Amino acid sequence: MKIPTGRPHKLPYEVRKTIDEAVVAREMTYRQAATKYQISAGAVSTCVKEFKGGGIKKTNPPKWL
Repeated sequence: MKIPTGRPHKLPYEVRKTIDEAVVAREMTYRQAATKYQISAGAVSTCVKEFKGGGIKKTNPPKWL
């Protein structure tokens, strides 16, 4: 079993999914979603990234390579 790294989300999964669907469908902008849910625009961006392509994935190689 893999132990998750970092801290857990403050927003429930359903809310994050709702934010993602609204922004991706262009029903509201990042700023509108941030105002409606009382979170930062960066948190909205994180919600969108989380569901884009099956999760957040870092593709940049380490700088030492």
